[in-house]
Amino acid sequence: MKKLNILIVLSIILTLFGCSNKNKEEDVITPGYRTIIVSDFNGDVNVTRSEGDDLNAYEGLSLFDGDNVKVLDLSDLTLTVDSDKYLYAEENTYFSLEATGSEGKTRTRIHLEKGSILCRVEKPLTEAEIFEVVTDTSTMSVRGTVFGISIIEAEDGTVFELVNVYDGKVYTNIDTTGANATIEPGQCALIRDAKEGVYDKDVFVVGEAITNEF
Repeated sequence: MKKLNILIVLSIILTLFGCSNKNKEEDVITPGYRTIIVSDFNGDVNVTRSEGDDLNAYEGLSLFDGDNVKVLDLSDLTLTVDSDKYLYAEENTYFSLEATGSEGKTRTRIHLEKGSILCRVEKPLTEAEIFEVVTDTSTMSVRGTVFGISIIEAEDGTVFELVNVYDGKVYTNIDTTGANATIEPGQCALIRDAKEGVYDKDVFVVGEAITNEF
């Protein structure tokens, strides 16, 4: 009888342990699930893999989580992400990709270092999906939106971030302080001296969206 009780206890422990592992597996963000394809480009576009390999972009090239991309002078690039998200990069634009996920739970972050990009997210994202553009100072989050971001450096070294929203909304957060604002469709926002981490009339200026050049 004592032996039977021990077996029952062991069985319960193993069952609970198995359920715990199952829940952990369901929460895992699986690299390699995503599809990011070079659908069009002009000029010179360089890709550096996370392991250090360098290659020139070509139509149909698959990009992956951790890739660094440089769109050089007199060049441009179009990426198709998961068949319903698009990224257009102008010349002299540098960015890296963070793209992981499993079905129904995806994370896409464009780490923009320099230049200008336009993003189009056609399908509204669920609460379990993330699409963001991250700069040195700000994070732009969307659900289903068409928006552009440019990083501009003035002659005195001051960095400006210009955000244009054509459709949907962009939630903007300055990472240094947590200050945030929502940019509505048809608006643009000029974030000056973003490293100061303060939104006021001289730092965060909202106006009508500038005509889309893409």
